Parts: sequence; structure tokens; C-alpha cells
Amino acid sequence: MRWLAVVAMVLWLGAPAGAQGLSGYGWASAGVHAALAQGWMSDLAPGEFGPGVGLTKAEAVAVLGRVAGWPADAGTPSLPFQDAAQVPPWAAGYMSQAYYAGWLHGVGGGQLAPNQSLTWASLSVLAARALELPAAPEGQVASLLSKLPNGPATPAWAQQAVAQLVQARLLAEPLLSSYQPEAPVGRAALAQFIYQVQHVMPDAMPGMAGSQVITGTVVALAIPLSVTVRTPSGVQTIRLSAQASVVVGELDATLADLQVGQTVSLLLNRGAVQRAILIQVS
Repeated sequence: MRWLAVVAMVLWLGAPAGAQGLSGYGWASAGVHAALAQGWMSDLAPGEFGPGVGLTKAEAVAVLGRVAGWPADAGTPSLPFQDAAQVPPWAAGYMSQAYYAGWLHGVGGGQLAPNQSLTWASLSVLAARALELPAAPEGQVASLLSKLPNGPATPAWAQQAVAQLVQARLLAEPLLSSYQPEAPVGRAALAQFIYQVQHVMPDAMPGMAGSQVITGTVVALAIPLSVTVRTPSGVQTIRLSAQASVVVGELDATLADLQVGQTVSLLLNRGAVQRAILIQVS
């Protein structure tokens, strides 16, 4: 999933306004400057970025969605969680796309907890899924975690994901000391983390390569390799991998459920492994 797709470039002279409020966070200045200049984060108040302010899950996912160039509301299905109504309206589209793209999961008991603080452990799991990072060898997980000052304190459910990030050199200086598995991720730290991902592996994020909604009539199927639809602008063949997923409304389905002659709307997350979300069929 490429992290290079960005929204609204902001023209600025000198340091962005929020750079004035980075006392004690100079180590994250490159990330904060990029976040402000590229428009995927903004100041909390004039001239004040709020570098140490923790992010909620919804806030962090919205930032990642903007980095990816995702539309704020792509018409994706509603979230199948009991607390879905607690998702802030401005984050609903991003949260839905993140969930159906496979890199945002619930916390158990039918809950998503969108307004819960996003911890480093949770961000690591989310990022490892989004980046589709290769698994760290089980025999090396402990060694990889030990490269972080607080790595050994990582809860068991997040250890593999954190090890993957360390293995990929994404949790590295200047973020090493910032990583505290159960602590909230601050705004400056998230900006710096994204900045490092953009520079270390700019082409390695297929699930965040941006998205596009395609609506048309199915005219040919070659499951699981492709779906051909006729749209107002012409016929388009959407090539998918065998791992591509489809969601019909809020029910999991497979590509085999599609039929020639159906009118469909597909949300495509493009990349090395394309994922299609069937958001409407008739």
C-alpha cells in the first residue's frame, strides 16, 4: 500500500505554523512538517500542533486515510459493531474503508472502541496489517523486540506485529524511545512514523495506494482473476488476486457470488494485492 498518495498540498513559506509548538519534539520535526505541508494533519490551534496529545483510534485512522488519498466517504458499508454509532461522522468513511480493507479489527465483544486511545501496540498491529509486512521468524521475535528499550514489555498479541516493524526498520531512531506499548501514540510520533514509512518503503503499501469506486454492469467473469464491468466511460476489467475479498452489504461473500448482468459498485483498494469491496449489487 503506497503511502505517497496525499491530499491537498499546502503551499507554505518557512516552517509550518505548528512547527512553532514543537518544544521537546525536535526529533519529530521532519514528520510534523510533512504532515502539515501535505495536509494530512493540521494544528489544534493557531501555531500549536499539540505534539504530545494522544490520538484516538478514529483520529489515527482518519490521518492514515488522508495519507492514502482515500475519500472521506466512499459509500462503504456500515461497520458491523455494536458501538458503530460512536464513530465520529468525520471519521466514519475512513474507519469503514480501513475495516473492510482488513487492517482494522474490533476489540472483542462486538466493540470497535473508536474513541479509545490508540496505543503503540495497537498501532503496530494496524500498521503491520496495512503494510502487509512479512512475518518475523518466531525464533527472532524476542531478539527484534529487544532492540526497542520497551520492546520486551509488548503484550503477547502485538509481539509479532512489533517485531515485523522492527525487522522492516520502521520502528527505528528517532522513534525507539517513543515506543511504549501501552501508552497512547502522540500526534508528533504518528507524523514521524508515517514520515519514516514513506521514506523507508514508499512502494510497499498496496492496501493504501488510494481507492476508487467503479460502478457498472458485470459483462464477464473470470473468478478469481478478474471482473469486467461496463461503465459510462467504457468497459473496464478489474484484475484481482485469489486473495481478493468482497463484502456484500455487511455480509462476507466471495467473488463467486457475482453474476453476469448484475449492476455493481466496487470500491477498489489498489496495490500489489488488489482488494475489492462490493458496496452495492442489483
